[in-house]
Amino acid sequence: MKWILGAVLIAIIVLEAFRSYRKHYGLWPGEQEVMELYSSMYQSSLGFSQSQARTMVRGLIKQGKKEAKKEGTAQQTPNFGDRILSIESKDDSVRGVLGALRAEGVRDEDIRWWWNMHEIERRMMVADDNLHRGAAFIKYQKEGLSPDQAAARLRRAFVMYGEPTDTTNSSGEDRPLPFQLKDRVNIFLRRIGERGDVGQMALKKEMDAASSFNALIRQKILDGSL
Repeated sequence: MKWILGAVLIAIIVLEAFRSYRKHYGLWPGEQEVMELYSSMYQSSLGFSQSQARTMVRGLIKQGKKEAKKEGTAQQTPNFGDRILSIESKDDSVRGVLGALRAEGVRDEDIRWWWNMHEIERRMMVADDNLHRGAAFIKYQKEGLSPDQAAARLRRAFVMYGEPTDTTNSSGEDRPLPFQLKDRVNIFLRRIGERGDVGQMALKKEMDAASSFNALIRQKILDGSL
């Protein structure tokens, strides 16, 4: 019994020490993991030095924290997806939000994947997506395309995520897809890539017939292949 009490006491001390460390250094749950993951990614994909990559990620994390505090999501627990699914039948506002997402093809597993993440993971995923789209947009313009032409090319080269109700830059089937679909879409595209040239040629043929990457993804959701 004494050793059990001792182990519990040690666990409490360690937990309090971790909380104190987080409070002192301003670290959020999942933040260190995000820092390491994206720093490594930017070193390999963008050719940044370790210092440059960490500086960029640190800035994106800082901005993400600021936005989370402003929008009131900073205190969301990592199991938030499970929680909102459990109260969906009892809460009209939750039912409305999830109903709109399901109309876009989002499933329960997508809701869990997205909202069971730490807040800082979600924020960084959005920031990373915007970063790569922004870099591609600038690249296309440097190649001589007008802003409208660059935007059109971007919609064919990237799956565009955001608020499906946002029709600022696109409409109809080209509208942004909810971020909750991102993992499923990535798995779908990875499987196509695993088929090699055959898969890539089939995807290109379908893309040539679609108005945008988003329109193709919506069709794949509709026919049940995604």
